[in-house]
Amino acid sequence: MSTKAQPATPIAVGPADAARMLSLSRTQVYRLVSAGELRICKVGSRSLLPVADLERWLERRLAGSHADRP
Repeated sequence: MSTKAQPATPIAVGPADAARMLSLSRTQVYRLVSAGELRICKVGSRSLLPVADLERWLERRLAGSHADRP
């Protein structure tokens, strides 16, 4: 009986992947990091952003956009 391994869901991604996930540019992702809206972790020369942080950032944006609606 063989079982196929499920692909691992990443818990952190690089800036290019974070930008793709949020439909933003890499520059916009780095601006969010500089503004303190997203955290970045350096591992050697690699920069990683926690996927959970990307999801929370989007949830905050969505919650804020509902406040503008009547």
